[in-house]
Amino acid sequence: EFSCVILTAVYIPPHVNTDAAVAQLADIVTKTENFNHDSFVVVAGDFNRANLKREMPKYVQQFAYRQTRSVEDVVSFGLFYALHHLENPNTYARILFVDYSSAFNTIIPAKLFEKIEKIGVPHVMCLWILDFLLKRPQVVK
Repeated sequence: EFSCVILTAVYIPPHVNTDAAVAQLADIVTKTENFNHDSFVVVAGDFNRANLKREMPKYVQQFAYRQTRSVEDVVSFGLFYALHHLENPNTYARILFVDYSSAFNTIIPAKLFEKIEKIGVPHVMCLWILDFLLKRPQVVK
């Protein structure tokens, strides 16, 4: 039984020290779990091939780049745990599923930044999205 579901969205840029980033992430997640001991914590994001096994072994259920996994699997997995949690009285779950794999291939990052900031998306989140779009090759297939 969980009091709430906490979704942690992560983006580790390819040019940073992934070991240091994972260590910092593990520290933040551990503190979140200790403070919210009866919550369900989900860590999702683009880890740019960082190795989570050493620092965060219980969070190594990767769905990308595996033959038997897909976006549908992660959606089903998340919904299963959220619905199981919601069977308890006075509980709630907020879920955001984002699949950036091909969605922004033709977008102009600066224009998107302006528009999402204008509609009230927090500045830090706008910077995170901009960094995500600028620090990787964009390809239209």
